[in-house]
Order: sequence, then structure tokens, then C-alpha cells
Amino acid sequence: MLISNVSKDMRIKSDVYEFFVEGKNHHLSHVLLHIASPGKPDGENQGYFFVLAEMDNPEAAILHTLEDLIRDGENLYYGGYDGETMQAPDPETRHFESVIEKLNRKAKTLLSNERAYKIHMAVGVIRNNRLSFAYRGELCALLAYMSAEGPSYTSITDEASYPEHMFFSSVIEGNFTTDEAVYLSTPHITKYLSSDRIAKMIVGKPAKQSIQQIQKTLEGISSEYSFGGIVITGSEIHTEIPKAPKPNYRTNIGSEESMDRLLDTTRSTEDTLSPKVFSHIAKTFAGGFKKNEESEEDVPVLHATKETNPGKYRRKRRAEQIPTYDTGGSLLIILGKIIVWTTKALFYVIKTLSIALGKFLAIFWTLATNYNGGRKILLEQYADARQRMVDKFTALGIFGKILLLILIIGIGILTGSIIYTKEKEKVMAREEAYASEMALLIDTKKEIDAYVLYGDHAKALESLRTIDAKLATLTHDTPEKQKRADDLKSELHTLLLKVQKITAIIPEKIVDIREAHENARTDALVFMGDRLVASGTNDTGLYFISTLTGLIEKKNVETAHRLAYGYVAKDASQLVFTSGDNTIVAYSTDTDSIASKTITYPNQNVVLSDIALYNGRLYTLDRANGALYRHNPTQIGFDNGTSWVTSQTDPTQLKNAISFALDGDLYALTENGKVLKYSAGVEQLFTIQGLDPVLESPTQIETKSEFANIYILEPSKKRIIVLDKNGNFKKQFQSDTWINPTGFAITDTEKEAYVLDATTVYKFKL
Repeated sequence: MLISNVSKDMRIKSDVYEFFVEGKNHHLSHVLLHIASPGKPDGENQGYFFVLAEMDNPEAAILHTLEDLIRDGENLYYGGYDGETMQAPDPETRHFESVIEKLNRKAKTLLSNERAYKIHMAVGVIRNNRLSFAYRGELCALLAYMSAEGPSYTSITDEASYPEHMFFSSVIEGNFTTDEAVYLSTPHITKYLSSDRIAKMIVGKPAKQSIQQIQKTLEGISSEYSFGGIVITGSEIHTEIPKAPKPNYRTNIGSEESMDRLLDTTRSTEDTLSPKVFSHIAKTFAGGFKKNEESEEDVPVLHATKETNPGKYRRKRRAEQIPTYDTGGSLLIILGKIIVWTTKALFYVIKTLSIALGKFLAIFWTLATNYNGGRKILLEQYADARQRMVDKFTALGIFGKILLLILIIGIGILTGSIIYTKEKEKVMAREEAYASEMALLIDTKKEIDAYVLYGDHAKALESLRTIDAKLATLTHDTPEKQKRADDLKSELHTLLLKVQKITAIIPEKIVDIREAHENARTDALVFMGDRLVASGTNDTGLYFISTLTGLIEKKNVETAHRLAYGYVAKDASQLVFTSGDNTIVAYSTDTDSIASKTITYPNQNVVLSDIALYNGRLYTLDRANGALYRHNPTQIGFDNGTSWVTSQTDPTQLKNAISFALDGDLYALTENGKVLKYSAGVEQLFTIQGLDPVLESPTQIETKSEFANIYILEPSKKRIIVLDKNGNFKKQFQSDTWINPTGFAITDTEKEAYVLDATTVYKFKL
């Protein structure tokens, strides 16, 4: 978009070009770009009012406040001058300062909000070829010009401005010439376009073409961020030169002095809001200085980059006497001829190579097959041709030989340069793409840090998966790139552990049962008072391990039953196990003996997966029939039992259950990682929330009425997971020391956990 503003003397026209590119992530950044012009002719001297703002991680309330500030600023600026302004030495400048003072007072509420430090904003006006603006944050502001070395630039603002007691800290004013361009944009653009590249885009070419190039470049990036900015240029309006007194010659001024002129009036709004003593003396001095300036400007002098206006007038008079030569046109003609000659030469080379390739294939076929005896003829022709070439080369003079050699070298250099240029372009494109991708990944990593800081683990996990997948697709083809990628991977891994709440532990080894009993084959573990009891489906003994001394005592089962799952009564007076034929074996602490118990079941073909004691009753899990039974005690064992579950969403889901635990409610663990909760026989809604990675192949679940948490063992990931009794994930413990843990037990105080890995028992703190 183009907006023109012509100066009073009709010599310089200011053109304002704007660009805006919307980002893919609206929650990451928000850009406000506003340019307003006076609504009536008598307001033309006030010029154009503009606002450029960006906010990271935008908040609706703050955005509404910024929009109100923009409307207030526009209304204040075009509302007319007050009495104080009309009496000022420079009413237009004083009027803009007054607008900034009032905006500072209106924006005081923003300073109490931490999010205000994520706002980057500029408010300014363009009057003729004069720019005035105030800013906050890290906006990119450049004065670009053409120097002897090529397009150059100077930064107008400091690196950052975050005043604590006012929103805008300073006003910057100055003029720009026809050979200069002023660039203002949101800060995220500098991640993709350097200041040097921006200067090359906007200097030395039509401004409309420059703004289109910036727009297309930013659209091609497809960034998560939104971008916005303006480019201000000046162009000369050619009018008839009136007769005037002899011009006042001035020395040449360049872009460095022009920059000094642009920054000649940086005023502190703090001084304006809190006037110093004797400030009227300074105003009087400033008024006198302004009068002197006006007296110097009686003679119209344009600020050129290389020469003053009188020099321009002299060039026009000489142009009437001396014929002009279009040097640019001649260079274009020469360049065109070179391109045509080069194209013809390339075509000739390609044509010659194609003909030579066809002849070579024909010769190869003849030599390979000796078709019609052509092999001998070809060899003779080859010998004759070689001799003729030698004779022709010998006949050439020294100058001819040199020209031939130069031609061959030139063709080689031309071909090589074309190949090199194309390859270099590909390498540069790959490097730019890699740098851009890595910059985006680092930005995403910063977002993850923020998510973790504010406890948004779901978004953190999603972003971690995205960045990890993207990092895997990049090619790190240099040691520096590989090191950078490895460092980023390490940081991401640390973040992942924090998000997943993984505690990597080195457990303490308590005892290896096999060292005392070499035939031990244990795979289950229960906690009983101050002892651990280990058993196994392929072992006929029970191993009692002291948690204090580590001593092991073995008790043989009187029958030939193989012991499987065990459970301890709440008073620790009895320990029951399932056996291979669905019978129950019990150990009594009173008699210190092991004996079989009679038991029957409501269904046939029962396959027990787990058992539990609660309030003297025995609960059994039948996988084959997908049922949970409750058995009352008898003098010699337990009765036939009844089906305990009375209501559930899927009658077959207990066929996948492998373990369960009781605390008044019953929690059944399925082999695919689902937990089913029943209360008084009725299924309740229960979902594991926040766990990553999710359960895939767990084997054991444990809890008690006195426990605050639920514990689940997953051997494949070498971890024990802790949930609260509403299903919310709390933490997980993981150890590389374990090989294939098959059983675990939690102490009654929930302060320690014991893990059985083959025949080795480990301990760690919860």
C-alpha cells in the first residue's frame, strides 16, 4: 500500500509503503499496523499518524487496551493544537510531544502487567519529509542510504527500551532526503532478514519493488510469527525553477550527517511530564535557535547525498551545451551481446557433444560386432584422422596454438563456473533453510520452557514430540551442526524427563536369593511386617527375607504345588498364595506352617490371575470367565464364592485383567494398560491422566486402604508408576539397573519400595 505526502514547497514527496504477513500461530504473536490521514484539507500540515505494534503471546485484555490507545492517539493528534502548543517555538513538534505525554498517562495501567514487557510499539507522524516517533521495546528501525561501498544503514533506535515508570521513553525526530529510506518493522523479522539485507532491498531500486520483495520473502518463510512494517522514502517533485537570489552554497553532506540530522531532536518525555526549574529559559533559547534556522532556510536547498543544489543547477546548464551519452544503455547493449555470444557458444558445444556422442556409439557398435568388417576400416580411419590432426596442429603458428589453448581453457572455465555457481546456490539455499529451521526449533524450545514453567505439560509434550520429529529430519553435515543438534537434543531430553516426571534412580541391592539358594526361581514379592516373602511359579519354596539384616529363610511347601500370586492379610497374620491347579496355599504366622486350603468356584474351567484378602474374605480373579469372586472363610478354607461384580460396561473386559488391588474399592489392571475401578461391585469411571509414555504392558497393581496412592509395575520400560486414587499421574521411577523386574512390594508407610528382578531384591526411596 502506498501513501504520499507532499511537502509545502512541493520539492520533496514522502511515500509510505506498508507490508503485513500473517503468521500461522495466532497465539504466538499479534501485529497491529495502523496508518491514518487527516480527514479535511486544513489538516494536511499535520501529516500522517501511524502505529506499529507487536505483542508476543497476546492477551485479549492488553490487545483491547492497545487498540484504545491507538484510537485515543489518533483523536488527540488530529484534534487540534491547544494554547500551550500554539505558543511553542515549534507547534507541530510540541503537539506530537503533548500526544505522547497523554498516551503515557493513559497507558499507566499496562506498566503493572508483566505481559507489557512483551509489547514492542512505535507511535509516530510523517509531515512532509520529516519523521517523528516514540517507541517501546525492540522494534527494528533503520535509516538506509547509498554509500561508496554500496547500500548501507544506521540503526535509529537503541537495542531495547523498557522504561519502568512510563510507556514511551523518548521522541525521535528528523528529516530524510530523496536518497534515503526509513525502515520500521516488528522485531521477529530480524530472525530471518538481517539489517544489511534489508538495506539492500530498499536502497537503489524503486520503493514499490522493494516492498513487494520484502512481502514475498516473508510470505515464503511460512513462519509461526506475524510480521508488519513500513518503509518511508522521499522523491523530488520537478517544478519550474523560479528566479531567486544567488543560492547559498553549502558543503557536500552525506548519509552520516543525514543520520545526525535525523537524530537531532531526541527528547525525554520524562522531562516534559516533570519540567525542570528555569525550563522557560531553555524554551526561550530554543525559540531563538529556531529563528536562526528559519533565516538560513530562506534559500531553498535540497539535502543531496553527493552534491548541493547549486551543483545540480550547473549540471543542467552544461547539459544544454554538451551532448549526453547514455552510459547505462551502452552497458546494457554490451551485456546483451555477451549473453547472446555465450548462449551461441553453449549451443554449439552441446550440439558438438551430441554429434560426437552419436558417432562414438556407432563406432563402439562397429568395433564390438565387426559388422561387415568395419573394425579394420575404422582403425585405419582413426589413424588417418589422428595424423591429420597432428599435421594441422603442427602447421599452426605459435599464435594459433596459443589461441586454441585459450579457447579450450575458456570453455573449461565457463563450464566450471556455471556448475560451481549452481552448486553454490544450492548449498546457500540449504544453509539458509537449515539456519531457519534451527532458529524455529530453538524458538519452540523456549515455548516449551514456558509451558513447563506454568505447568502446561500437555502442550509441552506435544511441542516436544513436534520438535523431536523435525530435528530428526534435518541433515547435520558438519561437526558444528552436529554439536549444535546434540546440545539441543540433550536439552530436550532434560525437558522431557521433567515433563514426564521421571525420577532416574540407582536402587540399593538388598540380597540375591540365588547366592544362598542356587535353585531359587522367584518371580513374586510381598511385604509382611518387617520381612519380604518371595515365591515363584517354578519353585516349591517360600523365601523369607529380613529387611533389617538381609538374612534369608526358606520354607518348603508340604505339597507339590507351585506357588504363584501372594497376598498378606491386613494384620499380617496370614499369607495366601494361588497354586498351579487353582488351589489356595496359606502361611500362618501363628503356627509358622504352610498348608493347603479347600476352595470351590461358581464356574467351571477357572484360571486364576490374582487373589487378595480383605476383611477376612478372599477375592479371586478368574480370567477364563471374566469374573471376580468373593469367598467367605470356613474352618478348612473358603466357600464356593459368589460373583462380586454386579454392573460393568463390558462383561468381557475382566478377561484381560492380570492383577487387582483392594482398598474398599477394587482396582483391576488389564494387560493393555487400562485400570478398571469397582465400588460395591459397580464399575466406576476411571481414567489415567497425564501419563507419558502411556502404559502398554504392565504386570502388577498395588494399593491398600491406608495407602494414598496406586502403584503399577511395567517391566518392559523398567518403571514403577505412581497415581493418585482419582487416576491423576503423579510421578514415575525408572532404573537402568533392572533387567526384567517381575514383582514389587510397598511398605505400609509408603516410604520405600522393594523390587524383585529375577532373584535379586532392590530397595529405593519413594
